[in-house]
Amino acid sequence: MTYKPPRRIDLREIQKEIPAYQPRKLMQLDKRKLGVKMMEELHQENRLQLTDENENIIHLLLAYFSRDHNFPSMTLPDSPTSFSLYKGIYLYGNPGSGKTHLMEAFMKTFRKLGSCDSVAEDLRFMKYQWDDVSFQIKEKGSTIINTYGKSIANGTDKDRPRNYWFDEYSVKKGIKDFGTPVDMNDIFKLRYELFKDHRVMTHITSNLNPSQLIAEGLPQKMFSRFMEMFNFIPLGAKDDYTDFRVL
Repeated sequence: MTYKPPRRIDLREIQKEIPAYQPRKLMQLDKRKLGVKMMEELHQENRLQLTDENENIIHLLLAYFSRDHNFPSMTLPDSPTSFSLYKGIYLYGNPGSGKTHLMEAFMKTFRKLGSCDSVAEDLRFMKYQWDDVSFQIKEKGSTIINTYGKSIANGTDKDRPRNYWFDEYSVKKGIKDFGTPVDMNDIFKLRYELFKDHRVMTHITSNLNPSQLIAEGLPQKMFSRFMEMFNFIPLGAKDDYTDFRVL
């Protein structure tokens, strides 16, 4: 009996017939209103000196958080990926560059605006100190991974933002749960699933730039997911260790 190969279908023709994916268009916030509220928070405790460079980054963050549709077309020379309103923020720079102060100002702004603006409510995020997460894993074990790796994706808990911000991120090594090594980056495996399935955002502030993440031991597969999940934004020049915090 002569073998007859299965009939081939033209996959390329089928592909042409499938409509191109169109992501949900995001509602915008009033950028000026957001800027005023954010600057009020930033200056309330007078904790950051404004410079030409960090002012440019503030404008970029305002474009992102106000859902400015021009944000994806904006560029930075040191960013390894294109910008997207659907990704979170990875804000990196040397100690004293003001990363935490800027993100705290936006966090507090959305906390106040969220009660009267549905767009701001969707952008609210909660801060977690990365060292505190590490300490909790040492104290309570690897079950803590699920606590921070998961989120309220369906939005039923209005008091707990579904978007998380991890401050002072570093590539942790040597964390153990009763002698068993624990990879803290498993948190981001779960956050990645939330990002892909529910557009839940994760934000990070860190002293580590993208190339340092690999050098510090972040696995290549996780680094690839970081590229998908985050808009990488540098704050301050690479070799500038000026402290812009008002102490």
